[in-house]
Amino acid sequence: MKKFLLLLTAVILCIGCQNTENKQTATDSLSGFVQEEKLNEPKIKYLSATNGGLLAFLDNGNVTACPRCDLTGGNVKNLVSAKPDNTYREFPSFLLLGQSDTLQLFENGYGAIANDWKIFNHCEVDFKEMVTNYRINDNALNRDSVQVIDETCFVHFPPETKTFADENSPEAEAYFTAMDDWSYYMNETNQNFAKAGVKSVAAEKRFLLFKRDTNEEILVDTKDTQLGMKISALVYRKGKMPLVVNLVDNKMEICKKYLGK
Repeated sequence: MKKFLLLLTAVILCIGCQNTENKQTATDSLSGFVQEEKLNEPKIKYLSATNGGLLAFLDNGNVTACPRCDLTGGNVKNLVSAKPDNTYREFPSFLLLGQSDTLQLFENGYGAIANDWKIFNHCEVDFKEMVTNYRINDNALNRDSVQVIDETCFVHFPPETKTFADENSPEAEAYFTAMDDWSYYMNETNQNFAKAGVKSVAAEKRFLLFKRDTNEEILVDTKDTQLGMKISALVYRKGKMPLVVNLVDNKMEICKKYLGK
């Protein structure tokens, strides 16, 4: 039985290069999939969709599969109650399927969600640049440590300030160079968003609270990594999941699409 399950998983991972009849189209979507809150029912934390079918990684550590299935709300919903085919463990940049197979979470290790992921950390992937490390607000944090972001804006995190006894030391010079670079790229990115009619907001507190159209409030820790890397800015469209902004390569075309510009 164990050999059969491992074989089934391998088929789902590789069959996409052989199967053309069931190739997914741009119309495939999660439309119609809304996972209801049910006692003791697991939730899909990650969902992978390829030409070979669907793999659902549940938050109880189990993996369910739907070989050669299209990405539809009905098929995804069935995965929640399907018999598990395997188990997985989660690491910062990949999922370990069974004992040896790995699935990368990010493109080229960091910077964007890998193409096959359609649900990532419980959230449907609309943009590969969306934040990936967050938690649902449970009001456990003191509100004094939380900054509420309730309107569309570009949010930047001021860098940590440091002082040096010897400002000519190699450490000090490296820090000052990094700050000069940050100021330059920050100014350019800020101008780009200003031209798009988006206001700039500085993160004044460690935790940022964003409200979504789903009536959820999410908390983002500015000290956490996102997309497998440290970040210094986000863009938020009211009601949507925030996107990570790379100050060096700010991908303004993607940001404008996200903003509806």
